[in-house]
Amino acid sequence: MKKIKKTFLGFFLVGFCLLISVPEVVGSGIQMLPPKQSSDLTKPACLSGEGDKLLSWDGATAIKCNVGVVVDSTGLYVGSATSRGSLYIGAANATNGGAQVTLEGAGNFDTWYANLYQNNLRFYTQSLNDNVFQFLNNGAGRVRLTVDGDVFIGGNDTDPSYLRVGYNPSGDRTAAIYLSGDTTYPSYGLYVGRTGGANSQSAIIHRGTGTLYLETTEAARIQFNTANVGRVWITATGSVGVGDSSPAAKLDVAGGVKVANDAAACAAAKAGTIRWSGTGFQGCNGTAWVTFGTKVSIDYTTCRNAVWNDGSGLNYYFNKWGATAGGGNINIACTERDYVMVATDDHEVVEAYCCKLKIE
Repeated sequence: MKKIKKTFLGFFLVGFCLLISVPEVVGSGIQMLPPKQSSDLTKPACLSGEGDKLLSWDGATAIKCNVGVVVDSTGLYVGSATSRGSLYIGAANATNGGAQVTLEGAGNFDTWYANLYQNNLRFYTQSLNDNVFQFLNNGAGRVRLTVDGDVFIGGNDTDPSYLRVGYNPSGDRTAAIYLSGDTTYPSYGLYVGRTGGANSQSAIIHRGTGTLYLETTEAARIQFNTANVGRVWITATGSVGVGDSSPAAKLDVAGGVKVANDAAACAAAKAGTIRWSGTGFQGCNGTAWVTFGTKVSIDYTTCRNAVWNDGSGLNYYFNKWGATAGGGNINIACTERDYVMVATDDHEVVEAYCCKLKIE
């Protein structure tokens, strides 16, 4: 009798195990029973505590133990708790229904975390198509990306990438690099800031001895603003306007220009340079600094006879006026510009010349 009871009990346990490990057929589908855990890859588990492996239906004939999936009180691991593997998520709708992972926690942050080995955390689209990788703030309806740490755009020197701000905007959304030394003002475009307090200094710094280019590749001019008003313009042809947006010369200044002293010696390379010596304006003629407007002299090499006495009376080459009959007075005018009358006399005019003035 005892033997029959033991045999019956054995069959009962085997049948019970088979019952709870076999899927139920409900209608035309298969309903999975709650998954059990097993440490044995060859059999389903009937008892809790046998291991930490996840059982799943293979979609055909059997329930199998997934040795690569670990479930414990801390979470779900692909691979093992110490040696991780890969997780692939597919989407049934290949047209427009992409796969989705939703992180929904009660705390302030949901986290993707590269742990333990200090590996790089990568997000990428593995496709030759023009796939776009986006961070979305769905509540605000905007694409947002926040990175706390160093950011490198493009790591391949032979095929560099670029950072594009304001991609495909609508309306008047001019792209800009907005520099601010504090957080008092709003930012637009690319915001480069620091927390140095109100009205702190901003700077664009170039390191090394290479050339720093500020360039337009087409026939566009460059404009510099202060207080949100245009102050300096460089045209496409290289003319510079200070206070004048349409310079009529290579340098067009709408206002006074202050010239300081230049202690360097005048040389051929500096010809045409102007300086203020402290007492007067000077110009470099290629060999020496010459002061402007302080010395006027007569260039005697340019003198021409105006009046002379050939023994029979005075003769003249240039215009005369104001002759007084009987008085012997004759006024002579030099008709050429920058010429003056120079005369020699011995109590009376004997000879007179028209000579050109020169400024030294």
